[in-house]
Amino acid sequence: MKSNPARMLSRLIVLLIWLSPVSVLADVHGSETMPNSEADQNAMSRLVGYTANLQQTRANFDQQVIDENGRIAEQTEGSMMLLAPVYFRWDYLGDFPQVIVADGQRIWHYDIELEQITVKSQAEAISRSPLSALMQPELLVEQYRAQELFSEEGLEVIRLHSRAEQAEVNRIDLRFVDAVLTGLEIEDGFGQVTMIQFSNIVSDTGLSPADFLFVPPEGVDVLGIDDLSPAALGQGSESP
Repeated sequence: MKSNPARMLSRLIVLLIWLSPVSVLADVHGSETMPNSEADQNAMSRLVGYTANLQQTRANFDQQVIDENGRIAEQTEGSMMLLAPVYFRWDYLGDFPQVIVADGQRIWHYDIELEQITVKSQAEAISRSPLSALMQPELLVEQYRAQELFSEEGLEVIRLHSRAEQAEVNRIDLRFVDAVLTGLEIEDGFGQVTMIQFSNIVSDTGLSPADFLFVPPEGVDVLGIDDLSPAALGQGSESP
């Protein structure tokens, strides 16, 4: 049976992009009242430094969803671009192509097969999301604690815990090789794990805000755009 990248993209949006800290990455042991060890404090300091490598990034990715029984439920691949502090784009390839673009004011989710776009205000959708925190170090320190899981010979795994008390996500683990983010793993409250592996990673790519502009293709249904303020609709852009 074919996997459906549309479902996987929705999972990524929910787990990484659109959830606020009130409902993500909660520490199952009790969050912000739990003291940080010196190792964990050092892990956060290193993580803040590593975010410099995410300021301008292009990469390919492979994504898998592992169900609660340890079986591969879904898999897909694609490419992504990040430009700190507010721009990103994820392109899912294959039989169910999807595009998600943050242009600095709006987030566009384009389901190419369905010829349907959902658009949200970016400030409302992700201003306090995990992805925003990784792109803005001051938010990272404010909203999360870091736990060092592994560190040896250039390979490091850091787990983030929210300072919030409730969660739809149990954990998120970030894997770095020589200070470059090469993968992440997110476990939801149902025991399913989303694993994303990055490859062909390029930093300092010369990206600009123009690379994240987006205009709905003619004839495509657009949902949610009426809810946006005039300011959020004031700039033209290019089709993907």
